[in-house]
Amino acid sequence: MTGVEIWLFIAQASSIITFLIGLFAFVSLIKASLHLDEGGYKSMFIALSGTILLIVIGVASMALYHLSESFDKLAELGEIVELGWYIFIFVGLCYSMYASYHMINYNKKILKFNVKKSKKK
Repeated sequence: MTGVEIWLFIAQASSIITFLIGLFAFVSLIKASLHLDEGGYKSMFIALSGTILLIVIGVASMALYHLSESFDKLAELGEIVELGWYIFIFVGLCYSMYASYHMINYNKKILKFNVKKSKKK
């Protein structure tokens, strides 16, 4: 194996491992959110799940891109999934900003409630 092949193997293995860990995180968040009551806290978990889903799809595209580099016949597929990789990671990052904003607003409501409650005593 040459140095380039070793680096390609490392990229393939790490992208597959990252995909599997991300998929596990997504499934865990969905299972956790099913046990919550309806409301702001559950919607925060769902927003976080959406972020992780977009990132996991991007990482799956990255894994396919690295796997397609090993086969000459899949060069066109590699170009398509590379574009998908960039798009899903970018959209996931943008959606994470929305989810963070949603979480900040929810936490502000909780803080206001706690301040009002403590002033009454």
